[in-house]
Amino acid sequence: MGDMNFVLLAIGNPGNSGTLSLNSILSIKPEKICVMADDQGEKWLQNFNFYTEFTRNLICIHKVTNKDLEEFEIVSPTGKFQNYGNNRFNRLTILKWVILKKVIETHVNSKTFFFTDLDVLWFKSPNTEFLEKNFMFVQNDPNPNSKKIHYCTGIMFWQSNQISLNLLSDLTRYQNLNCNNDLHDEQIFNLYFEDNKSLNTVRCLDSNLYPVGSQARHLLLSKSKNLKKLVAFHANYFVGDKNKTMVMKAILAKKSNNVTWPAWILKLYIHLFARKYSLVFKNKVLKRSTVNLNE
Repeated sequence: MGDMNFVLLAIGNPGNSGTLSLNSILSIKPEKICVMADDQGEKWLQNFNFYTEFTRNLICIHKVTNKDLEEFEIVSPTGKFQNYGNNRFNRLTILKWVILKKVIETHVNSKTFFFTDLDVLWFKSPNTEFLEKNFMFVQNDPNPNSKKIHYCTGIMFWQSNQISLNLLSDLTRYQNLNCNNDLHDEQIFNLYFEDNKSLNTVRCLDSNLYPVGSQARHLLLSKSKNLKKLVAFHANYFVGDKNKTMVMKAILAKKSNNVTWPAWILKLYIHLFARKYSLVFKNKVLKRSTVNLNE
């Protein structure tokens, strides 16, 4: 299977959805979890029951520095959950490229790094046997009405090599140059490869094994045995910690065939419709538009 090293950001308070995500990562027994955290993120790590003597040795924390905040004009988080789409959230996402470059340079004996957002549930260890040395692998999140690939940077597999380091440097510069356009990491990643079509360094992960949030309804209405093949589920279409937590708990209950799963689905639907929350799809200009859960 090869070495299994996870990389993630814990900026501000990742909330209950972040706790579910990190617990799921720990359950598949990675060799290392590299976390870029600010003071609030580090406090969040230390406040939960998974922060034991074992996990203290497993988790290496790379603190966000004042230099990072100043260089990328990032407003220091308030400690609250960082919601998708606001300017602070978008600025923070440049730190994905920063932490990935840092861990590849630091952990020179590791071959592969799995970046994951903290709204991702992990069910089993990723299969690294199919990985090719000169390619990175990214979650696929296409518009359902289009055959065009849309990369989702919530799950990314990076190889430890100079190609990755050069690409991460380029993405950091590219996002910093576009800072006035208020774009987040996923938009930057897709625009970068749209502008550099000659680059042939990215492959898509199987969306049947790594589904995104827009597939939640299908998964919840499927037979539990159909969820056994899942490697990870990304709750990216659900905005806010409460929404993400509810759908993640519903997926967990359904996958384990727990008798509580219908109740979790009912709670999720009632919450989404009563509060008029919505799911969101990306369109061709990489903006998001709202759709209802039952469409």
